Amino acid sequence: TMKVVTLSGAINTGSITPDMVINDPGYLYVGGYRISDWDYRNHGNITYTYVLEHSLNVGAMKAMQAEGHSNFYNNLQGFGLTKPSGIDVAAEDTVAPPAAAQMADAQFATTAFGQGIDVNMVQMLSAVNVIANGGRYAPPHVVERIGTSLNPLLIAPQRQVISPAAAASMTAMMEQVVQNGSGFSSRVKGFEKDQAGKTGTSQIPVNGKYTLDVWASFVGFLPAQHPRFT
Repeated sequence: TMKVVTLSGAINTGSITPDMVINDPGYLYVGGYRISDWDYRNHGNITYTYVLEHSLNVGAMKAMQAEGHSNFYNNLQGFGLTKPSGIDVAAEDTVAPPAAAQMADAQFATTAFGQGIDVNMVQMLSAVNVIANGGRYAPPHVVERIGTSLNPLLIAPQRQVISPAAAASMTAMMEQVVQNGSGFSSRVKGFEKDQAGKTGTSQIPVNGKYTLDVWASFVGFLPAQHPRFT
């Protein structure tokens, strides 16, 4: 799901477009490491929409490189992935990424597609809600009011993270994921053409090393054009 954050940030800075064509030989060398797509296949010349549809790591890394480390890290901050969400539930568990200056090239590369970074489900939902909410970050909350007093989180200002146009572009790309790509089996009856989503697959680390076991996940919102549910 991290690819949504990476690609929409790069679209927002004008570094890429959904239809821009890149070459994906199936791997990229970054910082002395060979980092591969999940299927180890040469995909040839493809668009960034295809990258999202088929969840290709090389495309995410190239998008991150196109916008640069500084813009990419600022984007992580904007989407709320560098600190706790602040949701009004006790004991939110988070692991912050290193400061930008402490991240090696290879860690920027793996973070671009969702490894080398640890986020909880509320942080991930809040990040995807930026796309659903016209590019604005809505602080997550559980309680609406206590007595007659509204929860301050409910009326907190929503910062503009990416432009409404960039959010609309990413929404269209996420619709393609559901209609043509890895999210095909997630389609909700009656919303097949009006649902946005993204699959996720991340290796599970044990004792500091990645294993072959994975977390498989899906996140989406509908209706895609006037979202009500994430």
